Amino acid sequence: LARPPPSSLGPGAGARGMQSILAHARHRNRKNLLVPVALAGASKDGNAVPEDGRRRVSSNAFAGAVKLNRRPLINRLKLEFHINYYMRPFILFLCLAVTYMMWLKAEKPIEAIATVHRNLAKRFGTADAKEVSRPKDIMEYIDKFITESYNMAPALVDANTFDQIDFARCMDPEVSDVCSLTYWSFPTDRPLDKEFIDVETVLLDYLSPNNTRPSAWDCDHADPKEHCVARSPAHENASLERKTFGLLPEDPIILRPRREFPLASAVVLSPLIMTRRAHDVECKGLGDDYNNQVLGAGRCSPDAPCDPEEVTSFNGDVPNANSDRVQSYFFTYQKPVFQCVDKAQEELHFNDTSWSPWATWDDMNHGVPMVPKFHQGSHYFWKFVSNVASIQAPLDVTLPRDYCNVSAYHSKDYKDLQKDVCSEEAGKCQDPIRRKSHPMWAESDNGDQRSGGYSSFAECSMRKTWSDAYLASPVGERRNTWLTHETTELSIAVVLVTSQPADYADLLTMFKVSFAIDQYGEISVSTFMETSAQKRTLWWVLLGVVPVVAALYWTFSWKVHRRMGKQTRVGFDSVIVIMILSHMCSSLYYNLTPPSYPGDMIDAFHENTQETYFQSLLEIERYTHITTRMRVLGFMTCLLIFGRFLMHLKVHPRLAQLSLTIEECLGETLNFIINMVIINVGLAVIGQICFGENRPEFKNFDSSMWQMVLMFTGDQVAPSSKGFPPIVMTVFILVAVSVITIALLNFLLAIIVDAYTSVNSRNAENAAVDLFVNDFILYLVDPLLRSASGWPRSRDVLKSLAAGSASDDEPVTVEELLAMSGSKGPLFKKAEAAASWVDFFAQKVGGVLVAEDESTVEAAEPSEQPAAGGAE
Repeated sequence: LARPPPSSLGPGAGARGMQSILAHARHRNRKNLLVPVALAGASKDGNAVPEDGRRRVSSNAFAGAVKLNRRPLINRLKLEFHINYYMRPFILFLCLAVTYMMWLKAEKPIEAIATVHRNLAKRFGTADAKEVSRPKDIMEYIDKFITESYNMAPALVDANTFDQIDFARCMDPEVSDVCSLTYWSFPTDRPLDKEFIDVETVLLDYLSPNNTRPSAWDCDHADPKEHCVARSPAHENASLERKTFGLLPEDPIILRPRREFPLASAVVLSPLIMTRRAHDVECKGLGDDYNNQVLGAGRCSPDAPCDPEEVTSFNGDVPNANSDRVQSYFFTYQKPVFQCVDKAQEELHFNDTSWSPWATWDDMNHGVPMVPKFHQGSHYFWKFVSNVASIQAPLDVTLPRDYCNVSAYHSKDYKDLQKDVCSEEAGKCQDPIRRKSHPMWAESDNGDQRSGGYSSFAECSMRKTWSDAYLASPVGERRNTWLTHETTELSIAVVLVTSQPADYADLLTMFKVSFAIDQYGEISVSTFMETSAQKRTLWWVLLGVVPVVAALYWTFSWKVHRRMGKQTRVGFDSVIVIMILSHMCSSLYYNLTPPSYPGDMIDAFHENTQETYFQSLLEIERYTHITTRMRVLGFMTCLLIFGRFLMHLKVHPRLAQLSLTIEECLGETLNFIINMVIINVGLAVIGQICFGENRPEFKNFDSSMWQMVLMFTGDQVAPSSKGFPPIVMTVFILVAVSVITIALLNFLLAIIVDAYTSVNSRNAENAAVDLFVNDFILYLVDPLLRSASGWPRSRDVLKSLAAGSASDDEPVTVEELLAMSGSKGPLFKKAEAAASWVDFFAQKVGGVLVAEDESTVEAAEPSEQPAAGGAE
């Protein structure tokens, strides 16, 4: 506060300053405003007003003349004691909340992860996946998913993933279902290059004398491998002058770059297919009667006559030309046309009848037994795939009559074979799946790839021709082997790495799209994206800081609230601290104990087996579920912190408006919630009964109840509809909107507004309350002022005033302060200290603490006559 020279005040300046403060105090009490008063100099007539309209009086005008209102002063001292008592726990609570939330945020680079997830959702078309409604749509989406996965693969991921691949098909540039490369190429087309690979030499399993010797793959190695290489004439061709690349780890095939990989995230494994299956059960009811009594399905055989009452038939449209009678035609089926499953029962046996390059007739008719893995409470069958054809099978794919165009350079054996290509006796033009004796299944049984297969030697391979025809067929015209009526869930997943420099976090992401099919055939789609990142240094630092802050806060809270007898707040704080420490200890435990993700993924790459990869992916998903639970625990802890924060706002009346309003309307709000729940439940049940069959928003109670919530919040006042809804729906909407949106919402607003008005009116009655910012600054500087001015603590003065017998109408004077004493003697050692203390309090809260006496009040009243020489 600016203090002008005493000489500028002139005679009577102190009295006029006192009058100004009193007049302002009365005005403030009438208007109930918080207007800070700045005390400055007055003009020589004592009535001058500065430009801002506020009268300013020098603070030294109070010296020795100011008296303080007893009741407002006591209220002010109580407030300051309350602030001083609760401010330290409040500050420590804020520090605890801030550091804990910083620790939560430091666990992952959330912004970077959100960017990766958005990009993946766009690239893999998750919006399109949510529109699927048929099995064909599911398979077509999986096909697109796999294609996009290989577009994001920077390397030959099939080599990392699969245990077995046909080398000839892998090297064939016309094959697209395996060894798909976008950014690299095999060095097979330029023989003069050093890295050139002769595919035929590799297929003959020949090494060159120039290959690395000794090799870790030699059979005479100290630790020979299962499929080691014997350096004998059978495997080493002395005539080869160049290395044979690809048969030894020391001499691998070195791929050539085609173009740069342009993406930040890269797929590092082939896509994974997972499925849950339901158990077949016998059909009952109408479906069973239709199967048995109407169709006779599965009840007939060629060796015995069928029941004439259990077959279907129709008549010819014209008489038969030979017999001149209208013929009747009868039909039945080899097996039931309806197959029923119980989705609540898991199937633990599954034979995979999918196509594969070297599948046998038994594989594709009886299937290869699959072993399920128990994961997250369910049994999953799994398979890594490079093409959607690996979870499908050919449907009526026959060998074309000209499957092998024999040219002059073909051997006589192939020309002779061509003569019998489509002879009905040999059955070569039929679908090989239908006949186990089909010649295609005998190809390469003797291990000679010249007699069939996918190598360049087998020019007329029936297997290659048949497989090419199958792979060329549309996805929707194949037989689904993993998506059948027993399928409960079908998922496709892929693992991506987002590699970054040292200053940024590397990310490991698992992206999965799942299609769930319920008991009645509805398809629901869900996407799962979880990303892990290495913990940053800040996370580890805060892991040590937060427990220390939590311990300090709980200690101060216990000391403060124990004295006040507020055991509920101590219990609340104890629960918060326990939950914070439990969350941090759990996170530390899961980060330090196996599985180490992404460390386990690196180990899986070194082991390079499908079983290890699948187990790593399961561990990723398990770790994800753990982090999800940790996130829920953190969310619940943050909710408790928010609730405790509302209670802490009572540290100052100006901050307590929200807390007090909630307390004021809590009872009425609970009654309102009961009414709202009863009404919403009733309307939700009515909506489900009346509209659930045709409107998905009312299909079950959960959806119908959510629709009521959307109406209440105003997000969707009326269900979406084309055109004007039917009259029953219109009446329902009008009733629901009238009750929920108009009545209930306004009732809630009225309850809150009424409570706020009541709280605000009570706060307005306490004139000793200043702005929180002013009182917080005072809290910080009060110890310094007391030390410099020789003032006692405010609570000691409060105790003395409370113990006194003076009435509330008697003002507090300097003389009374000097007479106060405590356990260590007088509270004010000097008169100057008491006078300055009174002066200091007189300037607080806009001067409302200053006492009014009759002479001063009369002098403070403004004159109705204009000043001498002044204009009216």
